[in-house]
Amino acid sequence: MAEIVKKYDFPPTRSRNKYPWTEWLDGRIWALKQGEDFEVNPATFVSSAKSYVERHTDTYDTVNVNVEDNTVVLQAILRSE
Repeated sequence: MAEIVKKYDFPPTRSRNKYPWTEWLDGRIWALKQGEDFEVNPATFVSSAKSYVERHTDTYDTVNVNVEDNTVVLQAILRSE
């Protein structure tokens, strides 16, 4: 039967983000290589980057991306203040 406990020390959890998006989406142009910077299919990685930007519209306008072989080139366009 379920019970209510007064205290519980939860173990530490990993960061929600697998990648250092705030670094990679700082407005500079980044070339990220599959197998070095990310493991997934480049199209999946691009989707993740775009999803991150869409969730942070207070910081970003958009992200420009291009896939060349196994390299994703991206640049975030930061929101003007």
